[in-house]
Amino acid sequence: MLVCAITCCKTAARKVPTNYVLLGSMTLCATYFAAVVSSFYETRVVFMAMGLTLSCFVVLTLYAFQVRLTLALCSCAALHAPASRVTFAVNR
Repeated sequence: MLVCAITCCKTAARKVPTNYVLLGSMTLCATYFAAVVSSFYETRVVFMAMGLTLSCFVVLTLYAFQVRLTLALCSCAALHAPASRVTFAVNR
């Protein structure tokens, strides 16, 4: 519901106090959702997923610092797939 309010109601998403409240509440809901879902898994698996996500983030950030062109959706996906496979193979 919050995502719909942010994406569909452009006037609400662009007013200064309202957008902070919407983004803050969406962040809290996403955090609660991630915490509830991860509570059903073993700690080792959660930390492995966290490490894989962090390593993909670092690889994509380093690539974004190096490239001078803007990334299109296709080139980002083309980089993310090998980066996630390499980091998964290293962490395995």
